[in-house]
Amino acid sequence: MQSPCVSAHERRALSAAVHCTHNSVLARYCSVFYYNILYYASFSLVHFASGSSSRQARFLCGDLGVYVTQMSNPELRQSLVEKIEKLSVTLAKDDYPSDEMLVGRAGFLSGVLWIRTTIDHTLISNDCVQKVLSAMILSGRRYSSQRKSPCPLMYDYHGTEYLGAAHGLAGILQMALGFYDLLSDTEERAVRESADWLMSTQDDEGNFASSVKWIGRERGDDQLVHWCHGAPGVILLCLTMWKRYGDQKYFKAALRCGELIWNKGVLKKGPGICHGVGGNGYALLMLYRACGDEEWLHRARCFALMLGRRKSRQQLMFFAFNRIMLMRPCFSWFGDASSEGMLLLFIFTAILELSKADLPCVQKVYKSTDHNIVCVCNGTYCDDIEPVTKIARGKAVVYVSSLAGKRFQKSTIPVSGDTKTATVEVSVDARQEFQSIIGFGGAFTDSVGINLNSLKESTRQKLLEAYFGKNGIGYNLGRVPIASTDFSTREYSYADVEGDMKMTGFSLTDEDFDYKIPYILTAMNLTGGKIRLFASPWSAPGWMKTNGRMKGGGTLKGKVNGPYYQSYATYLVRFFEEYAKNGIPFWGMTLQNEPTSGALPFYGWQTMLLTATMERDFVKGILGPLFKSNSATKNLKVIALDDNRLSLPRWADIIFNDPEATKYVDGIGVHWYLNFLMPAKVFTTTHNRHPDKFLLATEACAGSTLIHGPVMGDWYRAEEYAEDIITDLNNFVAGWTDWNICLDEQGGPNWVSNFVDSPIIVNASADEFYKQPMFYAMGHFSKFIKMDAVGIATKVEGKQGLIATAVDYEGRRTLVLLNQRDSSEEVQINDLATGHHLYLTLERRSIATVLWDKQ
Repeated sequence: MQSPCVSAHERRALSAAVHCTHNSVLARYCSVFYYNILYYASFSLVHFASGSSSRQARFLCGDLGVYVTQMSNPELRQSLVEKIEKLSVTLAKDDYPSDEMLVGRAGFLSGVLWIRTTIDHTLISNDCVQKVLSAMILSGRRYSSQRKSPCPLMYDYHGTEYLGAAHGLAGILQMALGFYDLLSDTEERAVRESADWLMSTQDDEGNFASSVKWIGRERGDDQLVHWCHGAPGVILLCLTMWKRYGDQKYFKAALRCGELIWNKGVLKKGPGICHGVGGNGYALLMLYRACGDEEWLHRARCFALMLGRRKSRQQLMFFAFNRIMLMRPCFSWFGDASSEGMLLLFIFTAILELSKADLPCVQKVYKSTDHNIVCVCNGTYCDDIEPVTKIARGKAVVYVSSLAGKRFQKSTIPVSGDTKTATVEVSVDARQEFQSIIGFGGAFTDSVGINLNSLKESTRQKLLEAYFGKNGIGYNLGRVPIASTDFSTREYSYADVEGDMKMTGFSLTDEDFDYKIPYILTAMNLTGGKIRLFASPWSAPGWMKTNGRMKGGGTLKGKVNGPYYQSYATYLVRFFEEYAKNGIPFWGMTLQNEPTSGALPFYGWQTMLLTATMERDFVKGILGPLFKSNSATKNLKVIALDDNRLSLPRWADIIFNDPEATKYVDGIGVHWYLNFLMPAKVFTTTHNRHPDKFLLATEACAGSTLIHGPVMGDWYRAEEYAEDIITDLNNFVAGWTDWNICLDEQGGPNWVSNFVDSPIIVNASADEFYKQPMFYAMGHFSKFIKMDAVGIATKVEGKQGLIATAVDYEGRRTLVLLNQRDSSEEVQINDLATGHHLYLTLERRSIATVLWDKQ
């Protein structure tokens, strides 16, 4: 081994190598070098090369790259942030000499983007970024004006006006778009017009000239088609412009780039990103991620396989780290073989990602706060998550979503008999079993169907697959309103002819055929029929109510179980018969949505009063026997209450203590809107009194109080979902149903303007939809907790602000943890039934799902 007194460049490369060993897959291939790397890298932050502030500010050739790679060490993080922000002052000066990726401002922005994406979105301030970003754009404006360039932004590097990703315009514009929300309107227009100018220079083969002087000139066999110069480096810019502005010309330009890369074949200059196979392979992978066409994934894999054609992947890893260890002081992007070591640190991540099936989130950050992040989907691309099948013995799989921007980030941790020191201990005991899980899902309202119809067919399909598809979040529960709700565009029933007591004129409406039935059938198809549908009425037809309309408080006319109750029971049966004719069977029905609201005369939308005694008498006297006598309803699970838990346990006692009524009612439905008035322990009390009846959360939504409607990217609403689900599951609730599965950007449509939030928000004008953090909060349960899994004993000991719940399904433990603290926590998980332990660091403000099999 050499002396630790190595060159500054070697220390920087080794520091990056340590960062890579934090990747568990990479570490498996480089363990032989691990301690040697640590030995060298321990000096990397102490013995920085002396030099100018300009040199220190460089990302790949200066100290900035070391700072970025060392950010994964929490102990160094704050001091590194201070150093990075100090470097931003240097970069923001007018006389800073470069803007490109290698040594310039774009490289700095690349480093910050890396930190925000992989470490914590909040670490580097917007002010710090904006100063550098504005300086970079101003520099391009000035140079363009001086040279009278047709491009609004133009730059030179060593006297050449490069156009590629490494040294030129494409890389600079890409980094500017990475911080789109920080651009002023003038800056954004300059970036877009410059990108448009660059697209206009694409040649007939699909390539881009390496520099302005080569535009329109033949290079023949010397044509440059690699990431540094040419089409591979421009692909990401094309795709980013397409995602941002929706113009197909950008996507078509990217496709032409991809075809050129494939037709030119594998490069002969080694595995690196800049001039090698890796950069071109990664460009093809980006195309797959953008459009979902398996052909591009296949082509990317072919390039990856060529990297290891003469070497196994393990040998390739050894080769890479040897190159890193032998890096020479001269550290250029191209030409010098020693540069490949640093570049390979980047390319390995790309190569390994080729084997991943999960598609990552395309993030959009909203300006309101730096943690308001949504994931953007359209008809060609949407992030997804594959089902978890086999888990290796001695391992657990962990999925994490967080305030910082992680969305289902996957990792593995060991399961062993060893214990460690932790700030929090979570114990699960599969020997203590509780409720059987019914499922998780959302509601098919008219508004949902209207929003789905506003999208193109391919985008609509992506949205439904996100919930119900194999690589979606596993919804298996669906709520269907009986006739209209506030999330309709009008007040309607299925029997609006006054006096039609026998329901001879009963008929489904256009809303059913246009907004509900098609999408319920799609969900049934995507789940293979494994979806439990339950229906809920908001009101009887208005002419049957005491107030004369569906909107507003009132009850059915006449005495309980009189003619109007008999007619209404027929009305409900006819609904299930008509849906059965359309191929839709139901699992259950709630007796009435929020029946207590019907006591309010001026209630704002459809409702109807039923007290607990009225429900009891109606179900035992008319509805229950009628349901049992009809083939469409005889197997329905009848659910009482369907209202806030404030009414428990009294409501359940009134119904279930009646020997006749209890025969016809299977469970209790609850909403979350007045939770602060009654602790969740009331569920346990209710269960203990009626252990043969289930509890099911039948409706919840954010944005219904105080701040109405959607808040884009609000992480704290995700925490509210997770907290409520965990608390419910720990108190015998058997499932959880969200309200609308998608809404528009206003939180509707809603005929009385009762706008709320939804896990998916639809932007019809852009033909795309946004997955809110709430979507991922739901997925941490719905994706991994199987229907008919069993709740097991869970206990959390340690700091406040961390809660957990666990289930068991055929020997597979599933534990969901929520950390609402502003600090990361060391967590030890104890499997009491087997004596095994798991250990993980749960980052601040995060949700984690941990899965492991009985050992």
